[in-house]
Amino acid sequence: MPVTAWNGYPQSVPVFAPTDSWLRQVQVYEQSVIGNTVLEYELVLEASCNIWYRLGHLGPVSDKIKDLSIGYNYITEPIFFESGEIISYWSGINPGGNIDFGVYNTSTINTFTNQDRYTDGLNDHQLYEDCPFNYFDKKIQQQFYQKLSEEITLLPVTTTECRKSSDQDIAGSISGEWFEQNSITPTVSIGSSLLGSARFTTRDLEVSIDPENITYVHPSKVTSNHCYYSDNTNIYIDLDLIDPLTLIVSYGEGTCSAKKSATNLQLNK
Repeated sequence: MPVTAWNGYPQSVPVFAPTDSWLRQVQVYEQSVIGNTVLEYELVLEASCNIWYRLGHLGPVSDKIKDLSIGYNYITEPIFFESGEIISYWSGINPGGNIDFGVYNTSTINTFTNQDRYTDGLNDHQLYEDCPFNYFDKKIQQQFYQKLSEEITLLPVTTTECRKSSDQDIAGSISGEWFEQNSITPTVSIGSSLLGSARFTTRDLEVSIDPENITYVHPSKVTSNHCYYSDNTNIYIDLDLIDPLTLIVSYGEGTCSAKKSATNLQLNK
């Protein structure tokens, strides 16, 4: 669970190097916690020539990591961490109360509806995403899965499913990442949570529609036009899939039948 008061990093959950690794990059960014500006860290480490891993929502970092500034810090002389050595701690800042853990393996090639977008050198991290739990023995894998919870409600999830970005990219449906022209980052991301809720993330909005909602349809099943309404937030999301690579999105305050405001976008996969 995230902290509810700020007296400094809790340092209650150490983060260990899972294998011998070389630190290559650190992103430092600011978060607001109970009226305080606090730094969080994301680390990228190299485990082998083709396997890298990412750890996020950390702080403070090991004393071995010095001279960091806000933004991306590329480590010109990689810092070695031995397997089992403390790299950092869970920061306690992230509202979800979680630590991010991702693996990238250049011998793994994922498939997307618009493969060219992910082979242009700008989004290739998703091209090489792999399940981090698969790199541990069965006992440790199970321990990881037992710690998973729903992202918004924090309800525990019973699963052995480890999903990648490509698993949310369903050809012929609204599910996946959608981009404005000449943009390298998605404007709208549509998918489903581990418990099946429809998830919508834009640059100014995050909405979850649970399966009990009257407007709910699993995003992978929406192949033409559909409007979702979140009664918790009084937000609608109207989607019109023109073709497998083109989506018109309208969202804002109000209901599907009584829209009070609108952000209108034409996007591409």
